Amino acid sequence: MNTAQHMHDQHSGMARTCLGGTTRNRLFLGFPAYPSQIRETARALAYGRNTANGTSSQPITPPGVTHDASSAPFPMIRWPRVLTWGLSVVVLMNVWMAYCEYVVRASRLNGSHFPVALVAAMAALVLAVWPLLKAIGGSRWGTSTPERHLVLVMGFVGAAIPANGLTGFMMGIIATPYYYATPENNWASFHPLIPGWIVPPDTHHAMRWFFNGLPPGEPIPWHVWWIPLIWWFSLAAAIMGVCLALSIILRKQWVEYERLSYPLVEASKCLLAGNDDPGGRRPVWQSRLFWVGTTVAAFILVYNTFAWFDPRWPMIDIAGRGIVLFRGVPDLKTRINFLTVGLSYFAPQQVLGSLIVACLVTTAEAGAFARVGFSLDPAGDSWTNDNVAIGWQSFGAMMVFVLWGLWQARRHFVAVWRSALRGTDDGTEMLSYRVALVVLTLSLFYMTMWLHEAGMDVSFALTFVFFTVIGYLALGRMVAEAGYVYQRVPISPQSATVYTLGVESFHPATMAGFAFSYALIANGRGLFMPAVVQATRLADSSGKAARKALGAIALAFVVGFVVSVVYTLYLGYTYGAFNFRVYPFSGGNYEAFAHTIRKIKNPFGPDLARLSMAGAGSAVMAGLIFLRYRFPGFAFHPIGMVFPFTYLTRFAAFSMSIAWLVKFILLRLGGVELYRKTQQLFLGLAVGYALGVAYSFVVDWIYFPGAGHGIHSW
Repeated sequence: MNTAQHMHDQHSGMARTCLGGTTRNRLFLGFPAYPSQIRETARALAYGRNTANGTSSQPITPPGVTHDASSAPFPMIRWPRVLTWGLSVVVLMNVWMAYCEYVVRASRLNGSHFPVALVAAMAALVLAVWPLLKAIGGSRWGTSTPERHLVLVMGFVGAAIPANGLTGFMMGIIATPYYYATPENNWASFHPLIPGWIVPPDTHHAMRWFFNGLPPGEPIPWHVWWIPLIWWFSLAAAIMGVCLALSIILRKQWVEYERLSYPLVEASKCLLAGNDDPGGRRPVWQSRLFWVGTTVAAFILVYNTFAWFDPRWPMIDIAGRGIVLFRGVPDLKTRINFLTVGLSYFAPQQVLGSLIVACLVTTAEAGAFARVGFSLDPAGDSWTNDNVAIGWQSFGAMMVFVLWGLWQARRHFVAVWRSALRGTDDGTEMLSYRVALVVLTLSLFYMTMWLHEAGMDVSFALTFVFFTVIGYLALGRMVAEAGYVYQRVPISPQSATVYTLGVESFHPATMAGFAFSYALIANGRGLFMPAVVQATRLADSSGKAARKALGAIALAFVVGFVVSVVYTLYLGYTYGAFNFRVYPFSGGNYEAFAHTIRKIKNPFGPDLARLSMAGAGSAVMAGLIFLRYRFPGFAFHPIGMVFPFTYLTRFAAFSMSIAWLVKFILLRLGGVELYRKTQQLFLGLAVGYALGVAYSFVVDWIYFPGAGHGIHSW
């Protein structure tokens, strides 16, 4: 047999093996593999497409690869250096974000799943600080690419804590019941239902001073906060345990079996690549396209700051406006957010297109509901979709999407369970499966018991925890599969629980505990789950040191929590938290209790209308999943129906449409090769935008303190 024939037979055997395994394991389970499915699978493998979910799998050769790095020696991880830089980034995120929003009153810096402040900080390190240190001290002061990944891992966790993350709503909620109580709203009748350990007492006007500022000569009453904060920290730690355990258990399923693309992680790796990058990527500073994108985005933001000093200065409008196509149809936002444009370019084209189509379809649906007068008001809280009916429809779709994903991973879960029982550990995960399952079980149990002690009935607490975990899984999957920069759940777990179980059969103490659950709302963005999903995937690049990365994540969480809480208390008692003029302290905190007390005064049972809309959404999602798995060529990705009409989607859809259109054209003109080359251009747009936001903060800090310009939001 000649060499060519031998290679042909070898490749044919490999193809048969891949096709058989893929068709058997990834197509709709229970259906035979038809010839058309096999052909589609072969085509998908050739183009790197995952037949299970329709997303693009990771390219075999990463963008910018100039050599085969598979045999390159893995750089040594110097942990003192990693922890020093990582903790510096964590502290910076928690101080900068709080000061920017509360004191300067400028842009929201952590409203996305890859916060703009974190992008700016890492870009400054990659483009200026680390190269300068390496030029001065050589390799002794330089950082390797895996070390940079671990620094960003800590940054992801730290950036999820301040302001619109954990501490903003937590601090605002637990200080609210006493400060906002008036004879008119009769909140005083609510106070006996509040456990003493869950909120700081209003001893010597401690809560009033927190919102209004300390009188001259008065010390900060730190002592009234310690006990409640310790208990809230324990709950936050349990939530972090749930997120970590789930991300560890699901990592192999999502990364190795389903081959999800992790767009934000891929963008991060392109940004952090050095000359020793394990994937062979080139450093971004060597790309002209990167600098073109950076210059364009940064120039627009820097140019617009001149109008702050002279209103006659013509601005480049990227804020956009709302366009109403037909009367009664919700407007379509035209805001251009270069962070969204740049990072969406790394997302699978089919997923982006599906979200855009779903947004247009649900916009038309909302208009149709308005024309016929159908609505499900009231919303229930401020974190439910503007259109409640579509919100519950999306919630039903989200439930089926998550539960189907778990069913699809059942064989992996069996392997996890067997590994846990046998105590086997291959060392590839941050925790062994046995420990991960123990952490998950204990954390869920502690969350439920904590909420029960806070006043919730056990059944109510269990339902709330269930819906919370479903939301976390949906957002974690969204970050891993679609990379939507801005997204939140369509219905808050609080509303889902209340309207599923009703209120009339529960004691008012349950509703008191329910009100305090909004301390964990984090604007409905899944709290730690999206950050941890990205962190565990990014930690893969640290090789055998991935297990030690768990300690870095834990340290980032603890330090970030302490720094954020202490600094928020300091700013509150110095400037007055009410004067922050941000939603967690002067709107959302009040509404959480107002909505709850309104439900106590007007009790109701399970809401069948809302549950019917959820059932309709579930049926739609089930049909889309069936079509997706029955017909691999079906173009619409089901994830589009999970988040089609959220407030964040409506603002981001136009920017994602730009990324989708450019990507569509370039793929048709130059194929995958041209797409990979232009990734640096779009990464530059995101980095330039982040640096421009940082520059605008400096201008506001110097010239407009307390009256900053919120140029960056959703």
